[in-house]
Formats: sequence, C-alpha cells, structure tokens
Amino acid sequence: MMEKRMTNGYDKFVCGHFYIPALAIFAFVFFVTGLDLAGIVIYAALFALALNLAQDEKYALAPLLMLIFQLSFRHEGKAVEYYSAPLAICFFAVAVIIAAAGIIRYAVKVRPLRTRRMGLKKRPMLLPFVVLAAVTLTGGLFYSPYNFASLLYAAGIALMFVAFYIVFCFLTHGGEDERVYLSKCMVAVMLLICAQLAAFYAFNFADYGVMDGKFKGSMVIGWGMSNTIGALLVMLIPAAYYLIGKNVMPVFNYISVFIAINAVYFTMSRSALLIGVPMCVVLSAITFFKKKPVRAKVGVMSAAFVALDLLLVLVIILAGKVQVFAGFFIENSVSDATDIVEASRGRIDLWIGYIKLFLSAPLFGTGFYNAFEKFMTSTMTIFSGMAHNTPLQYLGSCGIVGIAGYLYHRVESVRLFVKNYCYEKLMFAAGCAALVLMSLFDVFFMSPYFAMFYCLYIVLSEDCRPQPECEKPVSVYDHETATAARHSKKKDSRHV
Repeated sequence: MMEKRMTNGYDKFVCGHFYIPALAIFAFVFFVTGLDLAGIVIYAALFALALNLAQDEKYALAPLLMLIFQLSFRHEGKAVEYYSAPLAICFFAVAVIIAAAGIIRYAVKVRPLRTRRMGLKKRPMLLPFVVLAAVTLTGGLFYSPYNFASLLYAAGIALMFVAFYIVFCFLTHGGEDERVYLSKCMVAVMLLICAQLAAFYAFNFADYGVMDGKFKGSMVIGWGMSNTIGALLVMLIPAAYYLIGKNVMPVFNYISVFIAINAVYFTMSRSALLIGVPMCVVLSAITFFKKKPVRAKVGVMSAAFVALDLLLVLVIILAGKVQVFAGFFIENSVSDATDIVEASRGRIDLWIGYIKLFLSAPLFGTGFYNAFEKFMTSTMTIFSGMAHNTPLQYLGSCGIVGIAGYLYHRVESVRLFVKNYCYEKLMFAAGCAALVLMSLFDVFFMSPYFAMFYCLYIVLSEDCRPQPECEKPVSVYDHETATAARHSKKKDSRHV
C-alpha cells in the first residue's frame, strides 16, 4: 500500500503543470552556474525514480532528454581537465550507478507487469537500425594497416543508434498522449538551448562586439559549438509544429518556433539557416492549409513574425549596426561568391579525400579512425577529420557495403513516413529530413545529440496514424491530467 501511495503521488507530480518547465529551468540553472556535474547526478536520479514509480515510462524520458544539455560553458578553456578530473569522474560514476540501478529494478520488478507495448520484433525500423550498425562495424575490414581505434569508433557509432532506438522502444507504447508529451519535452529542450545561447551572448559578446568569424569560433556552450547548436534547434522545431497541429497551446508553440529560428541566425550556422528557414516556411504553409482549427492563429502570427523580423532588420540598418550583427556573413559573402572551395570551408577537400579513400578500398572502406587521423588538424577535435557528408563518410570508411547499408536504412525510413501518411507523421519526418540534409554538410548524423532525437522521431512515427482534429485548444497539461485520471481509476497490477 505504501508503494501504491508513493506511485500515485509521484504520478501527480510528473503529471503536474510545472514538471517539464521545472526540468528545463533547473537544467539551465545548472548550466549557467557551472554545477553541471551535480545536475547530471540529480537528473539520473529523476530518470531512475520515474522509471520505477511513475505508471507510464514516458515520464522517465523527460530528464533523460535534458541530462546532457547541462554541460556548462563555464568550464570552457579547461573542459578537458575539468571533466577528466577525479571529482568529475566520481560524479559521472555515481550518475551511471544510479541510472543502472533504476534500469535493473525496472527490468526485474516493473516491466514484466506492463502489457501496453508494441513488441520489439514488430518495429518496422528494427532491422534497418541493425543493418546500419552492422555495416558500420565492417568499416575497414581487410584494410592494411587496420587500426584497432577504428573498430572502437565504429562500435561507438553502431551502439549509439541501436541503444537509443531500443531504449525508446522499451519506454514507449505508441499512444497519442505519449507523442504529445514527448513533443513537449523536445520543445522544452529547444527553448533550453535558446536560453543557453542567450546566456553565452550575455557573458561573451561584449568581449568581441561583432558577430564575426572569431566570435563564431569561440561559441562553445559546453555540450556543443555554433553549428551544432543551430542544427539541433532546426531539428527540434518540427516537434513544436506537431503540437500546433494538435491544437496544444498553438500560440505558445508558434512563438517558440519564432524564437528558435531567430536563435539559429545567432549561431551563424549557414547550413542550419539554409535548411531551417525554408523548412519553417513549408511547415507553416502546410499547417495553415491542413489544420483548420489553428489556421487563423497561424496566418496572423506568421504575418506578425515576418513583420517583426523585417522591423528588426530595418532598425539595425538605420542604427548602422549591420557589421555588428552580420559581420560573419559579410566577411564570407565575397569569397563564397567567387571561390567555391573557400565557401566550403574545407569541405570540398574532405569530400575529394574521402572519394580517394573509397577508391583505395572500395568494398569495406578504410575504417573510421584511419580516415579521421588522415584529415583532422592538430588543433581541432577528431570531428574535423570526418567527411562532413554522411554518404561520403560511409563510402570512404565502410565502402560499398557501408553505403549500401546506409541507403537501405534511408529507404526504409522513407517508407515508414510514407505509410499511413498524416500531418503528425509529416512533422516527425521533417525533423529527420532536416538532420539528413544538414548532415550533407556536417557531421551531425553521427553525433549522439542528433542520434538521440533522430531515434525518438523514428520510434514515435512507427505507430502514428491519422488522428481526428481537435477543434478547441488543448491545454499543454490536459493529456497528462487525463492519463493520471485513467490511472487513478484502475488498480495498478504491480500492487496486486
């Protein structure tokens, strides 16, 4: 009985009005104050508690999705020393132990009693993810000299995709309330990132005074750099459109889109702007024409946001601050227009290099670390040696086998989104498509942040079907309140 009371009380807490916002706010506090290690332990504990006490596993995903975004910019310049220090390692170890203990207890005592589940074997994307992992592991086979570090990197990439996919499969059941809840979590992460970017500007912009290449190069906020920040914002924007289409706080979520796409500009990520701005235009148009209940709001707010951005541009021009707010784009515009190699910022050289690697080992490629080591600079991380183009990465590192596996995975993902097509599934497809397109110019597809949300979009789409439209606006908490009410009327089988 005591466990039942604890479970009911915890359900009321996580279903409450402030749970997701509170998680985002405290993550921001840990980020700004530099207390990220403490935050990681606390969020690991929240994950373990929700996994075992909440009557729906989806509540465990909220702290999990926000955990990594607490890594603070306050340690920049000494991040390697800070995160490799014995104290930091102890904090990470405690977080892992807490999360692992929660997972073990859940697997032994809780999950066997849960029945509302789509079987893992029935998941249409299980085989494509397994194939992608398998061809990744084959990278560099029979290439001489074969570097063992290449196998480690391949195993890390393969495990990343399979682990995220399986975790989300086990902790989701495919209901509409779940898709709404997890979309709200993604919007919360999106706004958290916007707040972190604003904090970075508040602490650092005065030292530079202009948005130029030097300032862009300094933009590292603990967990990611400028291009990573911009691309992740673009990838998360479709989650807000999903909620708008479901008539879940449409005004708030459309304002969130406006904030996020403007924040992308301040990351100075050209690939994110290139994909993000047209994507917002297209998704706004689709929402306007297909979602009658929110058509008026979308139309009026779209016009208002465009007018506001134009007004801001006019004010900047009249104030003579164009160089301050567009320095990076101005200093690169002339060279970009006259020299395509310069415009690529080293990418074309990388692409040519990876094609040569493929030609030297066409069947299985040269492996991952061999390629990274060949192209990375001495002053940058290993990411600088990656192809900055996902197909070419698989082609050069894994050869024909790798690119075939990647294309199979891509075809199956398209089939998933096309089957039982609906507005809701289109929004999740937009998030995945944004990642795939931006990854033609960068390393995002093989980054854990992006892989996490990519797998989440895929899993949420696997059981997504056309839904009836909601004519009245839905409170952001109505789905959780309804879920809690259903649970309170039913006796939890765990307490029988």
